Amino acid sequence: MVGNVVGKIDLVQTASMAKDVCKLTERVAPHRHCRQCSKPVSMEDTFCSPACENGFKNGLRRKKRQLYLYYIMIIVLLFLALAYVGKI
Repeated sequence: MVGNVVGKIDLVQTASMAKDVCKLTERVAPHRHCRQCSKPVSMEDTFCSPACENGFKNGLRRKKRQLYLYYIMIIVLLFLALAYVGKI
């Protein structure tokens, strides 16, 4: 009996939240968000400013460099492990 009451309350709350979401979508114009700072921008733009675009590109470069460094470290550790096993 208690489970049914809880289920009904959840349905009422869910329906209420769905109505609130519908109201929000009616008021907010279609838009995207800046990939760097998440500010709203028009549908044609990807970034809100050139500074955000440069920051995003610098971040990608840094991540790429870090990935290459990890690959080099794995290869070096693999060679060291093989050299160690070969000496035993």
